[in-house]
Amino acid sequence: MHAERDWLRNHVLPVLEERLRARQHHLETIDLRWGVDTASLDATSEQAREFQVLKVCLDEIERSRPFLIGLIGDRYGWLPPVDRMAAAAAEAGFDGSVAGKSVTELEIDYGVLSAASQDQHCLFYLRDPLPYDDMPPEVAAQYSDVHATGPEAADAERKLSALKSRLKRDLPDRVRPYRATWDHTSNRVTGLEVWGEQVLEDLWRELDAETASFARDAPPSPFEADRWDLEAFIEDRGRDFRGRTALLERLDGFAASPAGEDTQNLICITGAPGAGKSALFAAMYASLRDAPVFLLAHAAGISPRATQIDTMLRRWIAEMAAALGQEVPLAEDSAPDEIDEAFSRLFNRISAQRPVVVLIDALNQFEPTTRARHLTWLPRRWPQNARLIATAIPGSQSEALEKRQRAILCALPDLSESEATEIARAVCARYHRSIGADVLKALLGRRLEDGALATGNPLWLELAVEALNLLDADDFARMDLHGSGTPEERLQQLLIATIEEMPAGVADLYGWMLERAESLHGVAWARAFVSLIAISRAGWRELDLQSLMPALSGESWDSLKFAALRRTFRAHVISRGAQAQWDFTHAQMREAVRRRYFREAAVTRDAHRDAADHLLGLPSDDPLRATETMLHLIGAVDRPGAAHYYGGVLTDPEAVGAKSVLAEFVVAGGESAASLEWVLSLLDDGLVDDDTRGWLCSRFNFDLAGALTGVAGVEVRLAIARRTQSTMQVLVDREPDVLTRQRSLSVSHETVGDALLAMGDVPAALAAYRQSRSVSAASAAKGPRNPVWQNDLSACHDKIGDILISQGDVAGALEAYRASLAISENLMRDDPRSSEWRRNLAIAHSKIGDVLAADGDAAESLLSYQQSLSHREALVESDPSDLALQRDLGVGYERYGLALEV
Repeated sequence: MHAERDWLRNHVLPVLEERLRARQHHLETIDLRWGVDTASLDATSEQAREFQVLKVCLDEIERSRPFLIGLIGDRYGWLPPVDRMAAAAAEAGFDGSVAGKSVTELEIDYGVLSAASQDQHCLFYLRDPLPYDDMPPEVAAQYSDVHATGPEAADAERKLSALKSRLKRDLPDRVRPYRATWDHTSNRVTGLEVWGEQVLEDLWRELDAETASFARDAPPSPFEADRWDLEAFIEDRGRDFRGRTALLERLDGFAASPAGEDTQNLICITGAPGAGKSALFAAMYASLRDAPVFLLAHAAGISPRATQIDTMLRRWIAEMAAALGQEVPLAEDSAPDEIDEAFSRLFNRISAQRPVVVLIDALNQFEPTTRARHLTWLPRRWPQNARLIATAIPGSQSEALEKRQRAILCALPDLSESEATEIARAVCARYHRSIGADVLKALLGRRLEDGALATGNPLWLELAVEALNLLDADDFARMDLHGSGTPEERLQQLLIATIEEMPAGVADLYGWMLERAESLHGVAWARAFVSLIAISRAGWRELDLQSLMPALSGESWDSLKFAALRRTFRAHVISRGAQAQWDFTHAQMREAVRRRYFREAAVTRDAHRDAADHLLGLPSDDPLRATETMLHLIGAVDRPGAAHYYGGVLTDPEAVGAKSVLAEFVVAGGESAASLEWVLSLLDDGLVDDDTRGWLCSRFNFDLAGALTGVAGVEVRLAIARRTQSTMQVLVDREPDVLTRQRSLSVSHETVGDALLAMGDVPAALAAYRQSRSVSAASAAKGPRNPVWQNDLSACHDKIGDILISQGDVAGALEAYRASLAISENLMRDDPRSSEWRRNLAIAHSKIGDVLAADGDAAESLLSYQQSLSHREALVESDPSDLALQRDLGVGYERYGLALEV
């Protein structure tokens, strides 16, 4: 029944695994094709060996309750000696007759027919006879007792017929006949598609009823979806965790250590990819989840959202606010520094009430920003009652953590032989198998080129043992053809030979596995699937793959073929997130695929080109189109396409997605200017028409500049601002009467000034602000009732005043602030209900008060503070829940009080 077992394993059981995983259940299947390990028994004691085999068979029946499926063809099966059968049956508590029965009939009798409670959970499939007369006699004998030779054949055929009749009589609703075909070329059973669908339908009917109460609706919010992803990641990574006992004890002690000024409170566990950092993270989460601490946990590598510091902090802020019984102190558009401040404030409050542990996996997989690389989001003063436990690949993030007070690094050691043995046995136990001593010895003997044990890397070990457990009919046929000795000895030879074939490194082992997938499903189809995931950030939905895989593979879409391929990789791909995107479970596989299939730049570009074309063909409100299109336009090195897209008509999510990808691309370039120059080249003359270039400049000014603030060096922001300003100057010179271009030019000068001021070049910044004011004043004069242009001019006056007061030019600063105030007063008269204009008035009055106070005019400064305070009180009255307004009002009272004292 190898063909049927393989079909179940490759096509039916993986579907059930996916469905049950969504309901927080695992599916564990029992397939004894590895046989039963009896190597530890006395080799001369056949009785002991046979008893062990029978005992394990009955034990596995017991473990599988209440679900059991029986596959019966035209062979009755092995008939052990009666005394062995009787002894094993007695130990299992079975008191029925065993005389003359095969192991197959004993299993059915013990598991179902003699257990009344089982008859509603079992399923039996009886295969119609194969075309035995058309087969070579020796092959037909392997599949049918009727065509076998020897004195036992006729008796076996009679007993098999009786067993089938008994099943049909006693379990009429639980027996299904099925038809298979025969491939004369390969001498194997084929045509199992219809049967497989029947088995899937039958099994899911049973399992659906058992697990329906665990079904969950879609997550109500992105933060809830993030929590679900985190839970699934932790459960998956911690499932086969074994060993690391000393390190876990150390970390548990670290987490529970008493507060104190000299107590170490930050630790980072470092290790190479695949070293087991995520599994350790999962084990620590399981240990701390029920501990008397407030736990904040995050894994940075599980989704694009998870790489964002803001996303993590916002979720933690919401969790802490709920625990403290207060509202979340953030707005949707809160800046990164506001988020950091809110996190620090709540973090200190909650750690004053109870111990807090922050648990983070993969510090190195956060967005490539200065804030993430240097951990500037961490509170400057770490509370004594809080602990941080993080993991990372050694690099800038771990180095930044080590530099903080009372922080330490701890290198994650390779697995010891005993730990590797534990993990290998745990993986096999999931398949209800045990690994023999000789097989384990071969596994532990694999070494890297530097002499290190391959099994020292947990990822390599799990991949290797998974591969052994997924051997199929072809492998077992190879065992029968080329092995020697008893069936058990041939099996051991097969497993050891497979281990020796495996490369000793993780990347090469992934490559070996890809080769096996190619041989099973075809090179083009397998390559298309993994290549598309490799060029993505977080995988693809099935609807995307349905469009993309035919283009990349040259083969038409076939849902069943895709399902079979996807499930071949089921240990290595996972469906994640609200969009159910198929992604790799480990970043190492993405790297392995890239090395295998993307050695030529042209191949990479073409794949990204196909992905970009697909996304651009989707509706504008599609979430993946919004977040991923710019990524693939960059990957395709398509400057015209990227310029047309970002300079075109975009929905708000599309504009945000494109801006974010461009910012990440620039930041990821680091000190190299190539990424920045590529982005700047989108503004080149002749690439797109002038209207599109104008829109590009506008988005660079208002969106991209904001996205880079706080995450990229000021030199980067200055380069973008200057290129935008020079481009806008060309466009304005060509068409001076287009006021929208005039405004963009003014903003470009202002952005240049902001960058120069951040660099400390105050004179150059002042000159840039004055250029901005000159252009803005001309635009404002042409649109005296246009609030946007008037507000731009007011902002220019304000920034000029700030620089002049810093230089001691009191008169110049006062003139600039009063000009800004006059504009805000006019805007307020036109729109008395505007909170924006009222806030500008409050700021302008406050700054004028500061100048007057510095100049010694106490009475006039008091009047200005009083007017500012009046506007701030009105703002708070209109929105009492706005904490920022409350804070500003407090500052207003403070200044007014100081002025009264004077």
